[in-house]
Amino acid sequence: EDTHILEWGFWLLLELGGLPDLLKIFERTGEASTVGSGILQALRQVVWGQTNGAEPGLLPDYIRIIGESLLRSLQNSLNDTLFVSLVLLLDAATAAVSVPQEQLASDVVRDAVDLLLEVLRRKVLDKDLVVICLKVVRVYQAAPEASPVRGQIRECLLGGVLARIAEAHASQELVQKRALWAHGIILGAGSVVSTMEHLDGSLQCWLAGVKTLGQIYDDLDELSAEARAAREPAVRIITDAMLKWPREVPLVMHSCFALSALAEHGVDAPGVGAYTEEHLHGGLQAAYQIAGPAIEQLEQAGGAGNRSRARYLRQEIVRLETTSLLAVASEPARRQMREDCLRAGFAAAQCQALFRDMNAREVDANLLSDVLRMALVTLGLCGQLEHVVEVIRQANVIWQPAVKGAADAAVELCRYGAQEELKKTELGDVVRAVREEWQRLLGDGDEGIDELTTEALEALRFVEGWMNGPPSCAAAQP
Repeated sequence: EDTHILEWGFWLLLELGGLPDLLKIFERTGEASTVGSGILQALRQVVWGQTNGAEPGLLPDYIRIIGESLLRSLQNSLNDTLFVSLVLLLDAATAAVSVPQEQLASDVVRDAVDLLLEVLRRKVLDKDLVVICLKVVRVYQAAPEASPVRGQIRECLLGGVLARIAEAHASQELVQKRALWAHGIILGAGSVVSTMEHLDGSLQCWLAGVKTLGQIYDDLDELSAEARAAREPAVRIITDAMLKWPREVPLVMHSCFALSALAEHGVDAPGVGAYTEEHLHGGLQAAYQIAGPAIEQLEQAGGAGNRSRARYLRQEIVRLETTSLLAVASEPARRQMREDCLRAGFAAAQCQALFRDMNAREVDANLLSDVLRMALVTLGLCGQLEHVVEVIRQANVIWQPAVKGAADAAVELCRYGAQEELKKTELGDVVRAVREEWQRLLGDGDEGIDELTTEALEALRFVEGWMNGPPSCAAAQP
């Protein structure tokens, strides 16, 4: 009880702008005391630039005090406080590296990074500490291109530390993923591909590599020349991974996501890169070939858990279909891809599975809305807009998640240029009829209506706006 009172008091002091006072108390008490340990936990709530009192001017003292605590924890094998101090120092260093040099001495960040890298060198065999310490790459990302901190981190990690980590933790997926991610951030996606090309038979290493490629390309807003050049070999290495482990559902699932992340950036223009419509087609065909039997086995095995895994795997295939359909450039290739998607039947099967599992109360309402939206968008891009209309038509008051998912799909399809085609269907009349029936049953106003029904009604009203408005209507959905 006393501990809870202390934690509440520290939190209140932080809310009142007392971060400098907490640091002074901590400097006196140290991390080994009950008070000091409580302050360390309270400091995890600090968000630099947002928490009251967490201003750039305080960073030098904060980094010095937390750094001294980290060293004492390291020397005295106080693992609990060592973990917390590492997290706090990482957050502070990430904030400090983006502060203009005239406001903060350059050695402040350098000293913090030196300490983080020293812990990594000493504790390279401790997988939990390695996972935390490798987040120093976030400091690298936040630092300006010309910052010496980038060279400091690069020299340490590429100077043998990452190689030691990979060797020491060959069977640890999370560690491998962090190490490959660090390689990818510092050297680019091509280095991840190169590393994967020389991997041994470890499934965990391959899974980490596939996840890393998906994360790197999903995080990129624009492709650098290096990232663009790595897409073609990335497709090959990802499909190789699926073919190598066709029964490993998590690997197949993450492979489909990684292929989607690659496709999200579109095909390369002639002379600009090597990623073409053939790579879109090849990625889809590999997904169909490998994921189809895996989903069938999961469905045949039965049980809520297997059905859930089947839904997630279909979801990633549907995501890949949507991104590929949007990325394809030529009309003949788009027409062929539509035929392939409809023939494979994953989007339609996902809709059927979602309604089956919702009736069995095996799927969360919010999850159903989003996954159904994805499947209906894919079907719509393949020219089967009637599925959107039918889902809304057959809805009743207890099927709000399905209605919201279908309405959101209609709006997304309008944004992709299908507004005029949707106007030719009965969507406008069906949406209006369902909305009016819901409002008749629920009474006037939205007061007392649950959040899910309110969201579904808003989605229906928004679709009505798209159906009644001009083609240029492009308001953002509330």
